[in-house]
Amino acid sequence: TLSNIYVAKRFKLKQVELSAFVQVNNIFNTSYEIIAWYAMPMRNYKTGIQLNFNNPTKIKQPWLKIS
Repeated sequence: TLSNIYVAKRFKLKQVELSAFVQVNNIFNTSYEIIAWYAMPMRNYKTGIQLNFNNPTKIKQPWLKIS
């Protein structure tokens, strides 16, 4: 059985939103094959960040309204 973990956190700083994540795949370093004789990745890591800059002049009303 494979075990993975994904943790993310979002921060809001004035008009900037920061999202950061860490992902660990195959935590216990399990050997496995999906296709015969083709080894799959052992433990691996992935990290990332995303910045969103909020526009202070956002339009408050939707541009399309269906009644």
